[in-house]
Amino acid sequence: MAPLVPYQVVELLTLVLAAGSAVVGLFIAALALRGVLRDRSRQMLFLSTGMILLFGAAYLTALVGSALVRFDVISLLHQNYVLLVVRALQFTGLLAIAYSLVIGE
Repeated sequence: MAPLVPYQVVELLTLVLAAGSAVVGLFIAALALRGVLRDRSRQMLFLSTGMILLFGAAYLTALVGSALVRFDVISLLHQNYVLLVVRALQFTGLLAIAYSLVIGE
């Protein structure tokens, strides 16, 4: 039987994936911002705002919140507040993207 992966390795991989998601999310957000500056349409404004909130701000907030908990800056009880902010950013981003798909020019 194979030995179990130590907890620290799993924790490190989780942190690396969270950081990678934040970097890719910020890259997508930068592309969305570039698109709105180029296109200058109302639909693109809401689409890029939603992408920035969903892929950039939410992932970055989750990464910072995880780091704050990991380094004991905030307690596990306060992690729920970070989770609430992340979910609110995700929901607002999804609403903006949905609105961009239904509005007409």
